[in-house]
Amino acid sequence: MFETIALPQCPEIRIGEYCDNPYGCPVTICRKHLPESNIFDLYRGGKKCYKMYYDGILTVGDIPEDYKLGQPQKNPKGL
Repeated sequence: MFETIALPQCPEIRIGEYCDNPYGCPVTICRKHLPESNIFDLYRGGKKCYKMYYDGILTVGDIPEDYKLGQPQKNPKGL
């Protein structure tokens, strides 16, 4: 992780579950393209967030009505 942080620019790799496992990555430039209220704001979204991201769903408002979410995930940040 420290070697990656020390690079002069972000590596050419898409964001994925490895960005949060085992710990959250402190490099934020990789997510600058994400809009406000993006899918990663879902409370305990985990793998679902990455699946939606790979499917082209970027904002909470773009999540289809029939997309299966748990009750806590139906509100950004669990509010």
